[in-house]
Amino acid sequence: MNISSDAIYWIFSTLPQVLAALAGLVMTGLTVYDQNLSRRIDEDPSREDILQPIVDGTFRRGRKFFVFSIVCILLDVGVLAYAEKISKGIAEVSVLGNGESIVWLSVFLLLLVGNCYTLWLLMPILNVALSKKDRSKIIAKETDETKKALDAEEQSPDSKNGVKTPDESDKDGDDTLSPMIFIEYFRRLENAVKAYFPEVEGFTLGRRASMAFMVGQLCKDNIIPRDYENELKNIIKLRNLYIHGAEIGYVSKKVIDRLKEVTDLLTRNLPGNYMKILGPKAEEWRKWINEYASDNKDKDNLIETVTTNASHGKYHILINGYHVTVKPKLPDGAYGERLTVSHNDVQEFIRYLDMLRNE
Repeated sequence: MNISSDAIYWIFSTLPQVLAALAGLVMTGLTVYDQNLSRRIDEDPSREDILQPIVDGTFRRGRKFFVFSIVCILLDVGVLAYAEKISKGIAEVSVLGNGESIVWLSVFLLLLVGNCYTLWLLMPILNVALSKKDRSKIIAKETDETKKALDAEEQSPDSKNGVKTPDESDKDGDDTLSPMIFIEYFRRLENAVKAYFPEVEGFTLGRRASMAFMVGQLCKDNIIPRDYENELKNIIKLRNLYIHGAEIGYVSKKVIDRLKEVTDLLTRNLPGNYMKILGPKAEEWRKWINEYASDNKDKDNLIETVTTNASHGKYHILINGYHVTVKPKLPDGAYGERLTVSHNDVQEFIRYLDMLRNE
């Protein structure tokens, strides 16, 4: 076996260039890939639970490839100074007892193996970025971990999940329900959560923020019990994985129970919580509504009056530059007490009426 020093010099001067070019291309590609996935998450926050593990997986592999590339590049460049000794050692390795030759041959082979391993590290990165099958494995792993976390929450001695199970029939009479039932109850929870995040100056936080963020905020404000936060976030994660293609199997009834419990809690507490936000004006509205809009038909007519700026039912409206004034016509033909709402508060007034109507 004989390799000239020129051949060794060519091998170890070419490898650093190849590795450096590949490392630059890979990191650039991963950056673009990450930006594309981040944009998709921004467009739909529910995608985060299914796309973020893919981003993390590609960058974890990318960092490993980058570190090995730098190490190999430095070693390859260092070897160039010893190209002649390596060549001589490889040529004389058959001479028994020549320990130095064996050392140089070992260095040569180890560096070649290291460079080949570094190039092989590209394969997992390409698999995640290009292979749907590999991405599915990551999603399946994430789904299994989420379901295990939910099972751990249910079995925890601190769990308060003791409410009665729903009456829907399940798969084999066991303690599970179909994903479609799970999605329906989640939809109800989602609507109840978003009701706490109304539109402000044309921007609806409930439309743009993730469910996990909103639930976290409600737990922080003690509107939802704080010890429910981790469980609810895992439920949200499970739902996000399912709607974006993951197989979640049948869902525990205890998960459905928790969704029902929190939905009922939020729906029941919404008017009172909203009155706290509105402050003193809410008390004025409540008294007037109790007096002149006692049933849902009256509330519907009142909402229509304020929304269209036109009289409906027994309600008449007067508008000036700063206020909207509603006056109810009584059965005897006289008018009742007027209610004046500023233009800035009209949407809040309508929302408050709508909550009262849905109680």
